[in-house]
Amino acid sequence: MMRRIAGLAEMTATGADFLLLDRAVIDAFKQFRETNVSMLALVAWMGFRQVRVPYDKQARLHGRSGWNMRKKLKLVVDSLTSFTYLPIRLMAYVGFLVASLGFIYAVFLVGKFIIAGSPAEGWTSLMVVLLIVSGFQMVMMGVLGEYLWRALDESRRRPAYIIEARTDGAGTKERE
Repeated sequence: MMRRIAGLAEMTATGADFLLLDRAVIDAFKQFRETNVSMLALVAWMGFRQVRVPYDKQARLHGRSGWNMRKKLKLVVDSLTSFTYLPIRLMAYVGFLVASLGFIYAVFLVGKFIIAGSPAEGWTSLMVVLLIVSGFQMVMMGVLGEYLWRALDESRRRPAYIIEARTDGAGTKERE
């Protein structure tokens, strides 16, 4: 889901149970001050070279996992809201679709009245107004969401790029 929706192509399809990080990755990770974010997704977002080490997961011998459904849902929400604005944009598109359908329905009802001469029933005009107004409200919430997303993105202060290593004039390689 994170690879497709959030655009984190470097993220492993099955996730990860453990991470082994090199000093350059740790130093880059320490630049981020975010609290509600998936560490795995943030490391994948940073773009460092990654290697996957597959292993056979053994059954738990003692105790129970601390990962209950509530924690898993929080991780999904944190991951999605940290790396994609898709839900906000989707809300605006759905609102536009609902408002358009309401407008098309209104045109249909007016056309039916002109051609057949039968007036619309009482609830149909209410439905038209409800569809158009609620669709317009969803579009406006999407627009406000876009502004909030951009403000949130600025407040995170994520670096535009991360320098993994640099080469001095003498040709020596120095870690940053």
